Amino acid sequence: MILFNIGSILKDIIQIVISLIITGPFLLGLYKYHLSISRRENPRYNTMYIGFLDFKRAFITYILTGIYTTLRFLLLIIPGIIAALDYSLVYFILSEDSDISSNDAILKSKKMMYGHRKQLFYMSLTFLGLFIASIFTLFIGLLWLMPYSYFSFHYSTRM
Repeated sequence: MILFNIGSILKDIIQIVISLIITGPFLLGLYKYHLSISRRENPRYNTMYIGFLDFKRAFITYILTGIYTTLRFLLLIIPGIIAALDYSLVYFILSEDSDISSNDAILKSKKMMYGHRKQLFYMSLTFLGLFIASIFTLFIGLLWLMPYSYFSFHYSTRM
C-alpha cells in the first residue's frame, strides 16, 4: 500500500499555483525590460516587475497560450511546435500595446508569424546549441545569451 505524504502534495500544489500566478506578469515585465534595452532607453532593473501592474492581461495571456499550445501538442508534436512559434511574439505585442486584449495579442502574434515560422525555428535551433554550450561555462554564458536571444527574436520578426 502506497501512502501519500499530504504535506508534500500540498506543497507541490502551492508551488504550481504560485508559478502559474507570477510567470505571466514576470514574462511581460522581462519583455518590456528587453525592449527598453533594445531601444537604448537605459531601463532600471525594476522595469522587469512592471508586468505586475498589468497583472490581469499578463496572467490571462499566459494561461491562454499555455492551453492553446498544450492542446496542439496533444494532437501531435509538430502542431505543438508550430503553436509555440506562433505565440512567440505575444508578450512583445502586449508590452508595446497596452490596450490590446490577451486573445487579440495571441491572434496578432499568430498572424505576424505566418510565413516566418521556419526562420524562427532555425534561429531557435541555433540558440539551443548556444544554450547547450553555456553548460560548459556553468551557465554564466546565459548572462549574454538570454538578452541576445530576446533581441534576436524581436528584430528578426519585425514587420
